[in-house]
Amino acid sequence: MRKNLQFIFLLTAVVLLFSAVSFGQSERRNTAGSSKYVISAEAGGVNYVEGRVVVQRDNETSGFLLKGDEVSIGEVVETSANGKAEILLNPGSYARLGGNTSFEFLDNSFEDLQLKLNRGSAIFEVLTTDDIYVTVNTPKASFTIVKSGVYRVDVLNDGSGKLEVWKGRAQIGEGKEGKVKKGRTATIDGDDVAIAKFDRGDRDSFEEWSRDRSKQLAKANSKFKRKNIRDPLISSFYMNRWNLYDSFGVWVYDPFWGAYTFLPFGYGWASPYGF
Repeated sequence: MRKNLQFIFLLTAVVLLFSAVSFGQSERRNTAGSSKYVISAEAGGVNYVEGRVVVQRDNETSGFLLKGDEVSIGEVVETSANGKAEILLNPGSYARLGGNTSFEFLDNSFEDLQLKLNRGSAIFEVLTTDDIYVTVNTPKASFTIVKSGVYRVDVLNDGSGKLEVWKGRAQIGEGKEGKVKKGRTATIDGDDVAIAKFDRGDRDSFEEWSRDRSKQLAKANSKFKRKNIRDPLISSFYMNRWNLYDSFGVWVYDPFWGAYTFLPFGYGWASPYGF
């Protein structure tokens, strides 16, 4: 993946270098509009909260989780029955939590993102490449998302994990027998795996909400103006908030939308939902 994207990264570097002169001036004058954009490549940002959502911090304190908070490794997010949350993963990827759900990061590195769903339901909208993937763990299951797509994971009453691949492909264990393709569901209880088809047209309210969030974020992306993004993008690069080799894009906080959206390096990108 890195070799395939190096050309795009080099082009981005050239743009940044040619913009360096103007950056010094723009940093001093920084218009009110452009200065409100924030650039980041980090996972763990809380992009949306609905209902009652709490977080257990690693210092053993707890409190309500709010939009704009950060979730770090070992901190556990828990939603109430009517709670929902959207958490940023690697740039371009989102974790959306349903009601009565417990979620945490085990590793938030770009190339080996490790998540854990302790209970409840989550939908993962994920961008991957050949050597960048996401692993989701449940009490009795573990699988790796190896292709960009949309995935739902539920922890069942007995602790087993249920995976639905709405789009993309996941891997359970090693070998071809562990592949779960689009339109397939897998129930995983340790070494016991049962794979079957499911109807992707049959969506519940949680799945409709996730799709609607993706649509709204894509709409916000389409309204970015180059002149507004350029200066904060360069500024964040020089402050080491991101670099050319740890991402294929960045998170951009849009003050008018009040949320982070994804700015890719290069053309031809689309939401795994198709927006």
